[in-house]
Amino acid sequence: MNEADIAGFLNKIKNVDRKSFTRDTFDIYLEILSVTEGQVEYFWKRSLEINGDGVGEILEEAIKELIALKNTLEQKHEEKEKEYSSL
Repeated sequence: MNEADIAGFLNKIKNVDRKSFTRDTFDIYLEILSVTEGQVEYFWKRSLEINGDGVGEILEEAIKELIALKNTLEQKHEEKEKEYSSL
């Protein structure tokens, strides 16, 4: 990914319509936001300012955590779709 892609994804995550979440998915969104702001955005900006050692590993771990949270959200979405279809 290039810098424009990263900036676009960070912006999308921050500007999600938070009113559309259920309570359980909102908690997952808060975790995603925490990882995004606390790790990805912070260390990405630092890596642009200086070439810091270890930034790559930190970002890699944050990305793995975000992927796991995304998978959890997708699973919850599928469960809600099945529940909705059965009504």
